[in-house]
Amino acid sequence: MHPKLPYPVSKTKLGYTTSHIIKQPLKKVWDGVTEGAQVRKYFVDKQVGEWSEKLDVVKWCWKEFGDETMDLYPTLYKKYERIEFVGRAMAGKYMTRMTFEFVKKGPRETIFRIHDYGYKQKDLKFAFMMCEGWSEFHTYLKAYLKWGVDVMRKA
Repeated sequence: MHPKLPYPVSKTKLGYTTSHIIKQPLKKVWDGVTEGAQVRKYFVDKQVGEWSEKLDVVKWCWKEFGDETMDLYPTLYKKYERIEFVGRAMAGKYMTRMTFEFVKKGPRETIFRIHDYGYKQKDLKFAFMMCEGWSEFHTYLKAYLKWGVDVMRKA
């Protein structure tokens, strides 16, 4: 675990999973999720750092939120399989645990799941808001990989 986490990591198991089958090869889905140059094309305005076995912090930034960053602290990196990390809960001064899970379903299909847990009972509203955000991440990724479209920025 990262020695300088800004908040304690929640020990509760309350959370959710979002899952999509993406009709793209595993490597293409993995690269679309993990490479900063690609994530900037459909989801964030800026990514600082890269996902890797070094487990360095990855920061996602959005201009619409005043360049506020979402700091993601990796705890496990298994290329083409899973990335586990912790990040600040939207609701409070604690961290939740998240996992990006990749499962090869066939030569041109990949199951991509996001698990997010550690919410406090009183913060369920925020868990639903984050679930919506991760569902949008899946949708934007699919549009980007299939058509090269940035759904977030199309007006």
